[in-house]
Amino acid sequence: MKYKYPKKITIGDTVFHIKYNWKKDNGARFKYPTEGKKARIEFDMLNHKTSPLQFLNFLIHEFKEIIQIEQCTRFYNRGHANYEFHYDHIQHSDMCCRLTELLTHFIK
Repeated sequence: MKYKYPKKITIGDTVFHIKYNWKKDNGARFKYPTEGKKARIEFDMLNHKTSPLQFLNFLIHEFKEIIQIEQCTRFYNRGHANYEFHYDHIQHSDMCCRLTELLTHFIK
């Protein structure tokens, strides 16, 4: 599979700037804009050449989570100090459509 590496992507009404860390392998992370800083998504790419599906996994994980924030279906459970996702089949179908569109920006 061949990938494209855009420098930014819009999800909902937020423009996320994308950083690819070719020297790290700690996963991926995102942040919404705060305190004058732009929204960003960072992907660690150290093993990208040997494990190209790992990047696809990172894409799906981060985009799915951002979409579910936009859908108001991701919640923080203070008792377990963890995020939980609660949604119905209509929201799941919507999430899959949004995710498909986002992935087209990364797959050649």
